Amino acid sequence: MGAIHAKNAYENPRTHLLYVVARNKTKAQALASKFHGVQGITTEEAEEKVYKSKDVQAVIIASATPTHHAIILKAFDHGKAVFCDKPIALKNEEIVEAFERSTKVGLPLLCGYNRRFDPHFLRVKNQIITDAIGHIKFLRITSRDHPPPPLEFLDSAGSFFDDFSTHDVDMARWLTGESPSSIYACATNNLSAFKGKGADDTAILVLTFPSGVICVIDNSRRTTYGYDQRCEILGTKGMLTVENPVTSTVKFYGLNGEESSGLEYSFPERYEQAYNNELNHFLDLVQGKEKTPIVNVTDCLKAAEITQQAQKSRDTQLEGVSAVKNPKITDAVKPLVSSPTVNFCVCGIGRMGQIRASSIIKNPNSKLLYAFDVDAGRLDQFAKDYGCKAVKSLDEALADPNLHAVVISTFSPTHHEMILKCIAAKKMVFCEKPLTLSTKDTDECCDAADKAGVYIYCAFQRRSDPEFATAKKHVDAGKIGQKIELLRITSRDAASHNTMGYLQNSGGYFYDSLIHDFDMAQYFIGEAPSEIYCVGSSFIPDLKAHGDIDSVAVVLRFPSGSIATIDNNRSAVYGYDQRLEVFGEKGMIQVGNRLNTVDILGNEKGFIAENTQPGMTRYATAYENEINHFINVLLGKEAKKVSHNDCKLNARIADTAVKSFKSGKAQKLID
Repeated sequence: MGAIHAKNAYENPRTHLLYVVARNKTKAQALASKFHGVQGITTEEAEEKVYKSKDVQAVIIASATPTHHAIILKAFDHGKAVFCDKPIALKNEEIVEAFERSTKVGLPLLCGYNRRFDPHFLRVKNQIITDAIGHIKFLRITSRDHPPPPLEFLDSAGSFFDDFSTHDVDMARWLTGESPSSIYACATNNLSAFKGKGADDTAILVLTFPSGVICVIDNSRRTTYGYDQRCEILGTKGMLTVENPVTSTVKFYGLNGEESSGLEYSFPERYEQAYNNELNHFLDLVQGKEKTPIVNVTDCLKAAEITQQAQKSRDTQLEGVSAVKNPKITDAVKPLVSSPTVNFCVCGIGRMGQIRASSIIKNPNSKLLYAFDVDAGRLDQFAKDYGCKAVKSLDEALADPNLHAVVISTFSPTHHEMILKCIAAKKMVFCEKPLTLSTKDTDECCDAADKAGVYIYCAFQRRSDPEFATAKKHVDAGKIGQKIELLRITSRDAASHNTMGYLQNSGGYFYDSLIHDFDMAQYFIGEAPSEIYCVGSSFIPDLKAHGDIDSVAVVLRFPSGSIATIDNNRSAVYGYDQRLEVFGEKGMIQVGNRLNTVDILGNEKGFIAENTQPGMTRYATAYENEINHFINVLLGKEAKKVSHNDCKLNARIADTAVKSFKSGKAQKLID
């Protein structure tokens, strides 16, 4: 940082750089030699040449954090304005004293939270101020360093959160305009050199604000692909994102696909303009052109308080929990029905029932015999449309010895009873998620099925989606390293995706929507989480009145050190949003959204692309794939993708997340 500030001060026409100061004179002179007429001196020599010199009006502090406080006070005592890198100090009382001294002597003190001066983040802040996205619901900040800092730096940097996360918590406060009411943090060591120092290198913070805003911050000390700094703000009217600049806009298209340039190498390149902007702001303060610093004592104090609380939270995370691998499916691939054609009954003729029926009648190895629904009027038309018989009860269909399998696409609260009926009749089951609405009921169904020799497939369709399946193959092949370090799952329904009637009868947010995300987390990481933390808010009045929530963040810590974060929202005005990001020592894999079309319109306002595909369209292939997979499993042609153990684990995760949400604390995975 000293080199960056020295260069900017030397090149700025409003300043005259006189000295570079360091404890080691050789180092000071080496840096000073890059700038004509600048002297490199020791801290001892600075006593006379800097502090007592009338030629020096201001100092820029870029030394080790523990030295900041003393240098600030000495500079003020000698009539020098101060620009100091973050943080001002590691102790709150020292921060207060520094700003009080600034006020007393009438000289400015600016703390270098440089992102507030970045043109991209400034534009986002302006969009928020002008209500472009409405009320903020969710904020995600990603900060991943490149390259890792030298080990000697860690000796004087303070905690991981004090040094690294402080920028992110400042951004969270700045963008939301409020301070968090609750703070959760967890961290781990993935770099062997950092483990030797006992230092964290990967962390997650979750900040919850009084207005209901939830902020998730993910940090890592290193990437392979460049300096990674992103931000995403979801509001009631839309979403804003800040992406990473690339070193070049050139793309190469060849036999292996598209290749593009990497990200900026590190922070000097990424924030070059921001560093110059904050220096000019400091000069405006010194010269009296501006009276109020953009970063004040409250900002510095609050950032310090948040990082200190984050460290306390991290210190209480569960340790010593043995890794519980989710057992791989080892069942022999053999026929589960004694017929070359699988005969089905579909229960529930809503949108999912119709999708399942369509897939069944398209498959040459299956036949739809029956359909059942409580809506008799619609049922008759459904039976005509799909060429099957309408039955007045499930029992009527189960009594047919030619029936092999039942698809359950009814409301979630009905699943438990219907599954048990199917098991008693020795019929295979294809059930929409969730299997049931509790760990107890899920265990009962799965145990009964195991005893009866019945297979239950729970429709976690993302496992059958080509994009997610490909990402899983890349992870299993070690393309991002030996293990997943950070897994990010984003799930947001389109604003009109579900009716209020459906939401109020869905069994609740955790089992209806989040259950898919829990399945993805354990599917990709391959083990049971040891600790779960969950926070949620309500922004939809009708759901809030019903006692449910519509915006959730979940953190899953795994014994191997992997950390998964889930952000899920019931309403995104821009469309159905389903994304996944897997990060490891060798790189990152992302699964993005599909758009309605690939058309892009360019005009005087910029470039406009279509919104994302609706959920039913997005997963049309996956829905068909999983029915075909289920049929092939029953015919002995494929191994099972979803086991009964998967269903049990997902239920345990859901119940633990509910427990965490209600208690406001991280919880150990329930037995």
